[in-house]
Amino acid sequence: MGDTATPHVRTSASPERVRRALTDQAEPATWPAEHAEVELPDRWRFRGRHTPEGDEPRQVLEHLDDGSLRFTWPVGGERTTVGITWEARDDHTVVSVSQSHFPGWADTVA
Repeated sequence: MGDTATPHVRTSASPERVRRALTDQAEPATWPAEHAEVELPDRWRFRGRHTPEGDEPRQVLEHLDDGSLRFTWPVGGERTTVGITWEARDDHTVVSVSQSHFPGWADTVA
């Protein structure tokens, strides 16, 4: 696979709201997939029809604090690491997502 991808987005949601959207049991099922299992501090997994190899949850939570979440999972036969960070900046929050072993945009879109 390829490089690490790190897109950034701005949101009007507070950093606390972003964390809650990622870690409250009822909310991750709307993103990143249809089905989520959240039992903190040990479990943060998801699966769904739009999730690569999403027939069953395969994620392993590695880190969670007030401004970041990191998990690993196998994709395409390789162990990939995904990091999500959120940080207040002026009147908005910046959310960044990084994924190691990113195959590139052409392969992702295909």
